[in-house]
Amino acid sequence: MGPEPRAEQQIHQAISHLVMSAQNTAVVLPPLTIENVHVKLPAHLMDAYKAFKRELVIDVVNEAAQRKAERAYDQWVQHSPQPEAQVIRDHLATLTGTALSDAYEKFKAGMIQDFLQDPDAQLIKTVIAENQAVLTSKLMQFASGTLYTADPDDPSTKGQYEILHDEKIQMAEYLIRNNGGDPMLVAYHFKSDREQLMLKLNRAGIKAEIFDGSREMKQRWSNKQIQVMLIHPASAGAGLNLQHGGSTMIWYTMPFSLKHYLQTNGRLFRTGQTKPVRIYQLITKGTQDERMPVVLQTKELTQDRLIRAVDVEKGLELALMDEIRDDLNDLWTTTRL
Repeated sequence: MGPEPRAEQQIHQAISHLVMSAQNTAVVLPPLTIENVHVKLPAHLMDAYKAFKRELVIDVVNEAAQRKAERAYDQWVQHSPQPEAQVIRDHLATLTGTALSDAYEKFKAGMIQDFLQDPDAQLIKTVIAENQAVLTSKLMQFASGTLYTADPDDPSTKGQYEILHDEKIQMAEYLIRNNGGDPMLVAYHFKSDREQLMLKLNRAGIKAEIFDGSREMKQRWSNKQIQVMLIHPASAGAGLNLQHGGSTMIWYTMPFSLKHYLQTNGRLFRTGQTKPVRIYQLITKGTQDERMPVVLQTKELTQDRLIRAVDVEKGLELALMDEIRDDLNDLWTTTRL
């Protein structure tokens, strides 16, 4: 049985007032302020940061040059018609097992210098591209105050890190104490950040807790029963409502993902928030920190802008990586192996 004549028109007339109402309903959000708070390292630490950065680049490029030389040597031994290569092949053919591998490594160690070359522009570009995430992570660890020192070959050192400074923690403490007693959210990136924040804030008399995702903790936050809550961006996804418990947040370490950045900001800056939202971004001057807000920060966000920003996430991340690569390439051109 088909629809009655004019049925579609009647339906449209019946719901037209609802459609118009929805179209005219604007999402009302409070004012949003995103502020970069600069932290200055003492001169000796800035010198250490610059030296650390230089050594990182030199190390990864040297390793790549070494691997390239070893590949060239392997090809030479296996395929070169030169008499010296043939002599080595003939000798190796008489050996087996560990004797063979030991002899091969001994020959290589004695000749590898002949295959080492100064890194060319293409090698440097490739190496930086392949290692940019690790390089950026290491530089941001330094900027935030700790540096992981675990040995991948020694499981007993897993999670081990060195404390370099507490400049950011001191600034975080200052901002918390000057927040009028209102609850504050602190977003961290590295586990070492979290451990040091918990240790030093609580030692300073500031009650800090780590967000565990539980309904009970969300309720306590909404009831303003938590003074400072530490949260990792990965656990602050869409659907987490924290706007009733506070309106101020500190980015202790900026995230690498624009999606995480926007979603974490959106836990406070969302429908239902009744106070102006203020987000502090701790930036260690003269370090990798200063590059992050160029891509991630935006002011006076609206829901539409949030959606558009997520759409262009990939492009912004590529822009960030290009800046890192250019910066490290510039550094490499001023150094020598």
